[in-house]
Amino acid sequence: MLPVSTLTTVILAVSGAGIVGIGLLEVVLRVGLLEYYPRVRNLNPETTMRATVDSSVGWTAPSGAEYEERREPGESWKRHTIDEDGFRNAYDSNGSRTALVFGDSMTYGSLVNDWETYPYQLNDRLEDWGVHNFGVVSYGISQSALLYERVSDRIEHECVILGYYLGNDAMENVDDHPLRPKFELVDGEAVVVESPTEGGFSSSKWAVRLQESLYDHLHLYRALRPRVEKVFTRRQQPAQDGQLTDVGERALSVTEAILSQFVELAGENDALMIIVEIPHRSEFVSPGKTDGEYTQRTFWSHQRWMLRKVEEEWDHVTVVPLMEPIRSAMHTRALYGTDDPHLTSDGHELIASELESHIDQLGNNWPN
Repeated sequence: MLPVSTLTTVILAVSGAGIVGIGLLEVVLRVGLLEYYPRVRNLNPETTMRATVDSSVGWTAPSGAEYEERREPGESWKRHTIDEDGFRNAYDSNGSRTALVFGDSMTYGSLVNDWETYPYQLNDRLEDWGVHNFGVVSYGISQSALLYERVSDRIEHECVILGYYLGNDAMENVDDHPLRPKFELVDGEAVVVESPTEGGFSSSKWAVRLQESLYDHLHLYRALRPRVEKVFTRRQQPAQDGQLTDVGERALSVTEAILSQFVELAGENDALMIIVEIPHRSEFVSPGKTDGEYTQRTFWSHQRWMLRKVEEEWDHVTVVPLMEPIRSAMHTRALYGTDDPHLTSDGHELIASELESHIDQLGNNWPN
């Protein structure tokens, strides 16, 4: 065993070397010797680009913000305009009929301009409809359901559209994000057992502020954070060796309960509900390639069965699968990002087209 003095010297030396190493990497990133590029730039200095914390749904987009984002150095900047309520709904969405659209970043429109999102395009395509985009980045179905409870009372509507992303929507209903409301099954119903203000929100304020400060001031933190998040994500696998894991089983059960309650409320509001089944990009790439995401086809299959079950149980629900339309179109169009699971403008256009066709087929079979 090393003497205490020697051990202290070794610890100090290693710590010092680590600090110097981090400092050198930060300098290298700042002077451009390694590839680093800004992903976001603020167009309105009077607003922040950070999400607005919400005591019931966890967060919304930054209220009143205007900013641009990109994923690669050669990409053009994509404009994002957020309304005062914290949603990407800053456009004319008035019509004799109204559709409310919910979902995560696939609906919000990461990677695309305001006018390229599928809710915006659908709003343009349907003359008599006003289509509102309530998609929020990183939302699970649970948060979309809670958000619908809030907005459904103040906006009369005939249709609810849910962009259900097979990639992570179910898992996000049971993860441990400190700002996400926690649900548990009680007698078969999904019940909020911990809201953001009651648990993680209050205790994690310091952690959130620390992350915001690191992101604002350290290039190294910005470069490493996405990679660390991917490693953490892989630890929670919903399926393994063709079977659902315990966390996968729980995610599916909680999601089905939340979705059923979501659907039931839409029915009580005399609204038809359309669930858009959005596949993960990995379903269309060669076997074995993961794009940095877990390719759990077993879990995706179980989610599809769940959606069909919900469709069969409720007369006012229709599921619009996108697997075949995307597969057919991918030969001639780039529907997903090159190294990113999000939809491109062409991907959003495809969804808008599928929804337009579906709504046209319904004709006048809408609630009065």
